[in-house]
Amino acid sequence: MNIVALIPVRAGSSLKDKNIYPLGGYPLLAWSIACAKMSCHINSVGVYTDSEYYGVIGRQYGAICLPDDDPLIGKVSNHVFIKKWLDIWESCDFGEIDFVVILWATTPLRDVKYVDEAITGFLVSQATSLKSVMEMSESAYKAMKIENGYLVSLSGDTANIPRQQIPKTYHPNGYVDIMRGDFVREGKGWGDKVLPFLCEDVGEIDTASDIKQVERLLAEGIGGNILEYLRITNP
Repeated sequence: MNIVALIPVRAGSSLKDKNIYPLGGYPLLAWSIACAKMSCHINSVGVYTDSEYYGVIGRQYGAICLPDDDPLIGKVSNHVFIKKWLDIWESCDFGEIDFVVILWATTPLRDVKYVDEAITGFLVSQATSLKSVMEMSESAYKAMKIENGYLVSLSGDTANIPRQQIPKTYHPNGYVDIMRGDFVREGKGWGDKVLPFLCEDVGEIDTASDIKQVERLLAEGIGGNILEYLRITNP
């Protein structure tokens, strides 16, 4: 069984070079590479990027970074650029991929035991894919929009129903996503049975304030096993 981790990293972003921000002395994408290398399930690690410089960093930490004259990351839906990356990977004779484990660089403070737990659970399920999520503090059924100057509920009158009677809703958090290689190859994307993997919020970097939050979590010991691995393998 060939399980390959994919780390998509785009250079262009509203927060410049966030994917290589030096967290704990190591670029963000190195944290995801290290997590993949620590996994007991993952066989190889690939970085898909639109930046040759990011590719150099990825190789430095042990990932396979393949050339792409027109990287699609950030331009199309996730499953579309993942298919293109998989096609390039397999055309380079690295072997047919059975499962793709996506580790977003912007969620660096994972614990590898939960990544392995997600993979194990997915492999014994009938799901077509897996997405890590966390419960939203306020149900999305309470959300509203402004239309013609007035507030309008996004889902009927649920914005006015007591909170206890509204279904819980969940938000993807980038901890770990898994796709079946055959589904990606055939252009089926995530499929119709997406398995939820509930996990705690360990910080996802999108803004400068997010960086401060993640650095606070790191100081509290979150992500310490990956940092220790990085210090041993890349002193």
